[in-house]
Amino acid sequence: MFLASFFAEPRVRQYIGIFSSVVFSLAVLGFWLQLQLICLPAIRQQDQKMWNQISIKSIGISEPSILFINAYNSPDLPNFQIGYGTPVLRGLEFPQIFESSLSCYWQASQYARFILGFKHSSYRYTILDSNKLRVFGNGIYAPEFIDINNESLIIVTDEQKPSSWNRDFKSARIYKGFKAYQDSLDANSREIKHNQ
Repeated sequence: MFLASFFAEPRVRQYIGIFSSVVFSLAVLGFWLQLQLICLPAIRQQDQKMWNQISIKSIGISEPSILFINAYNSPDLPNFQIGYGTPVLRGLEFPQIFESSLSCYWQASQYARFILGFKHSSYRYTILDSNKLRVFGNGIYAPEFIDINNESLIIVTDEQKPSSWNRDFKSARIYKGFKAYQDSLDANSREIKHNQ
């Protein structure tokens, strides 16, 4: 927008001409309209579809919590740090200009807690016993960790690195309860061994 106002300045128009200023301003306006009318609605529709699926999975659970896990940015990797831009499902290269609530952990955790009503949002877990987990969040507006029943957890995971930033979550999975997630991991490891 700075460039548009710069080229609209009368002294600048005097040097480069009114036609160049109008063409540049129209190009900027065209880009902005494309972003507002095509790109943002498509991204928000994809996000809303995913949030609806997460919400449906949480039906019947009193005080559900949510855990976001992905293979390409695991908290088990060396030097992992949770921060504003820690990716969730959109991937590391997703442009922030598209304002996706699933692009970074901070936005996803706040959406899950304040819009969908989840008790706690987390990015890492440890197993305490056969029925309990300790889940870790970012400590913003909630405790940094809590102990919960395994079955009160919704797990949103993506086990593969996204191939591009304009993804539609086809490889994302939502599990109701920790046992369903563990069963999926066991099935995947058996399939990998079988294929070797």
